[in-house]
Amino acid sequence: MAPKPSGFPAAAFALPQAVGLALIIAAWLAARDDVRVAEQLPSVVLGVVGLTVAAAGNAAGLVAQRRRLQERRRRLEPSEIRIPVSPRDPAAVPVAGATMTRYHRPDCPFVAGKAVQASDTSAQRQAGRRPCAVCNP
Repeated sequence: MAPKPSGFPAAAFALPQAVGLALIIAAWLAARDDVRVAEQLPSVVLGVVGLTVAAAGNAAGLVAQRRRLQERRRRLEPSEIRIPVSPRDPAAVPVAGATMTRYHRPDCPFVAGKAVQASDTSAQRQAGRRPCAVCNP
């Protein structure tokens, strides 16, 4: 059995957001009664630090999610799918359904039991479809 991918670290994502928000609120509270810009400058710096912490938390969360997605994609790569298909018949006309984005050989398991129509390869490409990476029509 393949190892299950780790879950999204919500706490690691939420903690920088909370700290950043707290710093921004603290900066606003510190600067709200100051009239002169020179007195507000330390609060502005604190607010920028809070914004940076929150942005770093967002970036870390996005990177973590992107890595999880890449891991899932690697496990689902078509080159790793071993579906037995019959030897290629050069006379076979590719098939595809109206909503499909790929065209297939008639014996491809991905179109088994689905409503498909046969048309030549050039017509399939004109319809914006690409060849299936598993059956390789």
